[in-house]
Amino acid sequence: MTMLSKAQFITKLAPDVVRARREGSPLFPSVRLAQNLLETGGVIHSWFNLGGIKVGSGKPNEWWDGSSVNKGTWEVIGGQTVNTSANFRAYKSVYHFYRDQDRFFTVDRYTRVRSAKTPEAQAEALRLCGYATDPKYGAKIIALIDSYGLRKYDVEEKPKMNVKDAEKVIAHLSAAWAAASKADRPEIHRLANEVRKAAGIKET
Repeated sequence: MTMLSKAQFITKLAPDVVRARREGSPLFPSVRLAQNLLETGGVIHSWFNLGGIKVGSGKPNEWWDGSSVNKGTWEVIGGQTVNTSANFRAYKSVYHFYRDQDRFFTVDRYTRVRSAKTPEAQAEALRLCGYATDPKYGAKIIALIDSYGLRKYDVEEKPKMNVKDAEKVIAHLSAAWAAASKADRPEIHRLANEVRKAAGIKET
């Protein structure tokens, strides 16, 4: 378990949140960070489940290997708060959690989450789609976004390098990689990914 201040929690998670968004995540970074803060209280546990995703009927996939932990929780049932426990998915990293959560949002139930045009609409869509039983779930997420100024993470950074130029450099690096020794290949691969990152191209 990693104990952090709220500001440290946000700063630590932000790079992976923004990366997931660039790679096609439907969640606004501000919504995801606020949800993580709401679900965990600002604590990163060793099982890295930052969104309260239960095991449910889900099948293991490339991002979730089927591991789980049983934890106490609470639900709002019939207007009453009920203490209970549940099996929650356990992940190898924060990034694994984000990618599995994005898979979770591909089902029809979360169409409104995917189509939301603003963080406010998306936060409320999470509630309306039944992501959580708390009737104040959407409002709490919006309040956290406002309290910690999280909308700044929603601003898409423009690529620093032209894609065509990046592809030319990557082609030369690929040729160098093919001719390089096994010891030199990791560094060439790293450099190619830095070029991809600068151009906003998905890393490999």
